[in-house]
Amino acid sequence: MKNTVKFVKSLALLVLITFVIAGIGLYVFMPKFKEYQEIKKEIEAQNQRITVLTRKLNDLSSLSEKELEDNVDLSLKSVPAEKDFYVVVKNIKNIFGQEGILLSAFQFTVGEISTQSAKKAASDLPEFFGVSLSFSGPVDKTERAISRLENSLPLLSIDLLKLTSEYSSSSGQLGNYTGSMNLKSYFALLPKTLGAIDKELPKISSPQKKQLEELSAYEYYSTEEEFPTEGIAVGRENPFPVY
Repeated sequence: MKNTVKFVKSLALLVLITFVIAGIGLYVFMPKFKEYQEIKKEIEAQNQRITVLTRKLNDLSSLSEKELEDNVDLSLKSVPAEKDFYVVVKNIKNIFGQEGILLSAFQFTVGEISTQSAKKAASDLPEFFGVSLSFSGPVDKTERAISRLENSLPLLSIDLLKLTSEYSSSSGQLGNYTGSMNLKSYFALLPKTLGAIDKELPKISSPQKKQLEELSAYEYYSTEEEFPTEGIAVGRENPFPVY
C-alpha cells in the first residue's frame, strides 16, 4: 500500500513538473513561433513578388520599343486624351471640305471640364465629345463623306442620321442630300493601376492586335500640317545686303 502511495505521489509530481515545463515552454517559445510564422509569410510574399517581377522583366525585354510606341500613338489617335476635341472638329470639317459638302450648321458640346474646386465633375455618364451638324451636297460625295467619317481617326460613332433627297429638275435623277447628323467621339480614361510593381504586365491579346491592325488603315488628319514653321526675321534689316 505504501509503495502504491509513493508511486502515485511520484507520478503526480512528474505530471506537475511536465505541466510546469510545458507552460514555461509555451510562454517562452510561443512568441518566437508566431514571429517565425510571420517571417515565413513575409518570405513567401517576397518570393511571389520576385516571381512576378522576373516575369515582368522577361516580358519587357521581349518587347519591341518601336512597336510599343506605334501602338501607343495609334491608340491615342483612335481615342484622344480627355477633352482634346480640336482634332475631332478639324477631322470632321476636313472630310466634309474635301468632299465639297456644305456644312450649314456645326455645334459641339465639350461637357463639364471642372468644378469650382478645380476638380473633375462627378458623372456616371461615359466621357464623350458630342457633335451635331447639318449639311447638304451631292449624293455620291455625301455617302463618301459619311463612309470616311466611319473609317477615320479619332473614332466616331453616328448616333443619329437624317437624310432628305432632292431630285434634279432637269434630269429627274437624285441630285443632292440635305440632312443632319449627331456624332460621338469618346475620350481615353487614365489608367489607375499602371506601373504597379506587384501587378502583372498587361499584354495585348490577339483580338486587340487585330483591332490595331484594322485601325492602322483608318484615315487620320494631322493638325501639325496646319502650322508650318517659317523663318522669322529678328532685329533690323541689313542695309548692306551681300549679293
